[in-house]
Amino acid sequence: MSEEQRHSVTKQLPIHGRRTLRFPCTLQVSCQVLIDETAWSATVRNISKVGVGLIAGCLFSPGTVLRIHLQAAGQNHVIESNVVYSRSERADSWFHGCQFKAALTNSELAALLASC
Repeated sequence: MSEEQRHSVTKQLPIHGRRTLRFPCTLQVSCQVLIDETAWSATVRNISKVGVGLIAGCLFSPGTVLRIHLQAAGQNHVIESNVVYSRSERADSWFHGCQFKAALTNSELAALLASC
């Protein structure tokens, strides 16, 4: 990881009180439900090496497998995750805590944070 990438990771203000640091983010993404390939728009609220917090206009049940499609630093990324929990955010949106099937590397996380 370059010094610039390291700096981009550390310049973000992490959300504490978690197993891993979560970083605030506002990326627009597409989430695809793996079992039926239905796609939904969502916004990333926070991200870490092991998971992501998503705001979506639909409710995904815990255990749902999502393919998250996002673009960062000019590259397309597809990340599979499991919905761990969901809660109502507003009348028309839900927050979903998701765990990645495979943890991100430091350089992958840095690339994503550079686009947040």
